[in-house]
Amino acid sequence: MTEAVDGQSLVVNNTGRPECIVPKHEGEKAARRLERMLRTVLAPTKADPYFRRGTPHYEEATRVLGASARWTVDESVRQISRRWLKVDRFVPDTDGWPQLTAANDGTLVTESVRIRIPRDSWLARGYSHRRHRKGFPSVG
Repeated sequence: MTEAVDGQSLVVNNTGRPECIVPKHEGEKAARRLERMLRTVLAPTKADPYFRRGTPHYEEATRVLGASARWTVDESVRQISRRWLKVDRFVPDTDGWPQLTAANDGTLVTESVRIRIPRDSWLARGYSHRRHRKGFPSVG
């Protein structure tokens, strides 16, 4: 049906159906494709191997770390192989507070630990040694 508005014809849809129907699975496929592209673009590089805040890698690493993510030093997580993350963590004292160094100069004691990546994580599937050898420039 058309109506005349200011001398122009306007197409009006009165059938009750939307004019452009995008199947639900098409939108989901597009979202997955976009997420895969972001993983590639925002991936760590050989020059800067640490996961940056706000990237899909950082979010997945915090999911893998779980509650222990709060003891992790900011931007100290990196993937060392397909199955392992390397993380710098604060060391708690006997009271459960972060431990100060022996010099008592205000710095905290940290330790470097390896965390196994579970099989269901996309980090285990998405790690590429080739990308790290090429040394793509860092994003972020």
